[in-house]
Amino acid sequence: MKCIRWCQTFRFFFLLVFLTILLPLYPSAADYADFTDMQHYLNPAREFDLFKKVLTFERTWKSRTSDRLVIGIIYESSYPLSVWAMEDWQKLYENLPEADRQLDETPIIITAVDLDSVTLLENELKENKVNFVYFTPLETGKSQKLLKSVKELCTRLKIATFTAIPEYLDFGLAVCFNLKDSKAQILLNLEACKAQGLSFSSHFLRLAKLRGKNG
Repeated sequence: MKCIRWCQTFRFFFLLVFLTILLPLYPSAADYADFTDMQHYLNPAREFDLFKKVLTFERTWKSRTSDRLVIGIIYESSYPLSVWAMEDWQKLYENLPEADRQLDETPIIITAVDLDSVTLLENELKENKVNFVYFTPLETGKSQKLLKSVKELCTRLKIATFTAIPEYLDFGLAVCFNLKDSKAQILLNLEACKAQGLSFSSHFLRLAKLRGKNG
């Protein structure tokens, strides 16, 4: 009997240790809830289509590129929601027909950029010749600091910033694809657009909605 009780106690102890070690490696219920809510306005296929349409109204994108247009998908490898969004972009790109991977005969490249290594970010952006960056959802607790530092870096390098999260425009990102409602809407932070070297036609500015310090 003592042996059975000892075995049961050992098994219980082992289970506690096992859960303590492994549970942090898996997304929490809150992460899944955030992901479910974020799905309402994260749609890489629609966002990529809108991105290409937006650039038809932008005067400088061809001068930013040489032989290709590179979009860096900024994500946090330590935050599951951010990783999911990045992987959705990668899957989209892998499944795109060759004809859809270009704009005005300029090839479009999509590359993942891990924001957890902030100190290496500038070199990574330069080495990959990134022209535009797209921000996936960042971890709430440190997103403000991250957004500010990366926004300042992109502004210095004249790399234009895009996202699908309207609140990020308040921290200095330039363009947002607002897909939360049934009708897609383009939101702009004009101050950030100018600082990052974007130049939109007056017709496009009348169609877009302003947000941020200017809106």
